[in-house]
Amino acid sequence: MVGIALGMLAAAMILFAGCTKNDSAPAPAEDTGPATMAEADHETPPPPPEAEKPKPTPSDLPTADPNRIIPSGPGGMAGRPAAEVMKLVEEKVTTAEDLPKFFSSSVFDNPELERLPINENSVIADIGAGTGALEVYLLLHKMPFKKIYAVDTDEPSIDLGKAILERYFPESAGKIEWVHSEYEDVKLPADSIDLGILINAHFFVPSLVKEPYKLNIARQCLTTVGRALKPDGEVYVYQNIYIAGKPAHTFREIDPPLLDEAVDEMGQQFKTAGFDIKSKDAMETCECAFFRLGKYGK
Repeated sequence: MVGIALGMLAAAMILFAGCTKNDSAPAPAEDTGPATMAEADHETPPPPPEAEKPKPTPSDLPTADPNRIIPSGPGGMAGRPAAEVMKLVEEKVTTAEDLPKFFSSSVFDNPELERLPINENSVIADIGAGTGALEVYLLLHKMPFKKIYAVDTDEPSIDLGKAILERYFPESAGKIEWVHSEYEDVKLPADSIDLGILINAHFFVPSLVKEPYKLNIARQCLTTVGRALKPDGEVYVYQNIYIAGKPAHTFREIDPPLLDEAVDEMGQQFKTAGFDIKSKDAMETCECAFFRLGKYGK
């Protein structure tokens, strides 16, 4: 009986202390051993387990930078007419120097382009020019050239590229000739170009283009690029490793065998199309596979 009375008195003292304000730090509680049955009955029940959060859907995931209003090609155009996109561009972009931050293109992040072997007499073909990111890059960096063939299969992209160059580079727009090509033919004159450039053109990448007939069309297209090269002309290819279907993690962490595989897959396409691979590399600076191609036997 004495034990029960003492237990009830202790509980009353605890209840009284909990209802009064005490600004001083409480003294450390003594270890009284296992809780009594009465104390156990008054314990706060544990909170229910947190409901598992649903996995994010694509609409929940972060979207692309909304400032990148200039699509790099037909995918970004999404069926919109060039005039509609150009109206938005003119509302947002004041000067030519501002264009790169509005372009949805990796061209402006590729430091290797500063080393392109071009001069004031160079005739260049930009294969897969899209809306003209490379042309804007070369003009902003004041890199010399005689003429550029800006080649693409998508007419709305070409129309937007023309409009951008005429609006922001009126004095140089005449040096760029836009070419509406076919999938299997770049539609360039034979022996006409000193340098062909392909930047993330995708169409020749086996890990992206699975269907044999599409790869065959890609080889036909590449063959016509070779036909357009002057005897000593070259083609520079920059293909992003991630876009090439390889793991999207830090470039340094990609195993060398995997890089070799990506480079070899694309290299085989160029050989089949009749090119001589003068050099190839996996460049960390642009996170891309790089090829320097020449006409076979040259």
